[in-house]
Amino acid sequence: MDDLPLITLFLFSYNQEKFIKQAVESALLQDYSNLEIIISDDHSTDNTVSIIQTIVNDYLGKHIVRINVNSINLGVGKHVNQSFKMANGEFIVFAAGDDISSPQRVSRVVDRWLKLGKKVSAIYSDAKLIDHENNDCGFLKVALSELQPTAYNLIVYEPKNGIYLLMGASAAYANDLNKKFGDLLPNVNVEDIPLTVRASLSKGVSYIHEPLISYRQNVSVWLPRKLKGESFSRHRKRMLYRVKMNYYVAKQIVHDVSCVSNDEQ
Repeated sequence: MDDLPLITLFLFSYNQEKFIKQAVESALLQDYSNLEIIISDDHSTDNTVSIIQTIVNDYLGKHIVRINVNSINLGVGKHVNQSFKMANGEFIVFAAGDDISSPQRVSRVVDRWLKLGKKVSAIYSDAKLIDHENNDCGFLKVALSELQPTAYNLIVYEPKNGIYLLMGASAAYANDLNKKFGDLLPNVNVEDIPLTVRASLSKGVSYIHEPLISYRQNVSVWLPRKLKGESFSRHRKRMLYRVKMNYYVAKQIVHDVSCVSNDEQ
């Protein structure tokens, strides 16, 4: 254990009482030995926190486990900023309260990180898709699995045929990633693209072609999702939210690019 670097698995939760049990149990079942697990709840209003506390109180395993409950709802961006400050591990594996990590997820991420001589700032992986009842829904395809992850390629990518750039649910980041750029800016409520662009401007991005998480689709509590038969007013609200989030992500990227050398800019 002394020979292995300390890694943090940071599990974000918010109003996910239906799925949090499986998410927490999958974190506790990680086969990597030198692991700190932080389960951080963003001021849930349902039974999410009590479920977390019950599971952790009964845990007799080897991992370091800490529970944090925010006194107010921070939102995604500020909660992510908090995660980098709370984590003690050299690398932080992100997990969501509605997804399931495979037992070897952290080990595979660490293997890749060490093989690259720790000269990478973000590592992603493939993901299986499941629904709200754990039914298999295939595999998630993202452009990052085949894209050369330069900052330019990440910034200019436009979704084609429904294939998005990446899936933040499978992400892991170097703990020192934000030292060069600072916290995510206020109102940035989408963390994966800004952090991945930051990584590409730092030591780079790597991708593992192995499904290390089961991503639960169409249940997100963080982003407004499309509902079957939704009204025009809800559709309009959802589209406005997306435009607004894209604006703040772009603003974040402009800020981060200004932090690197003139040649990189």
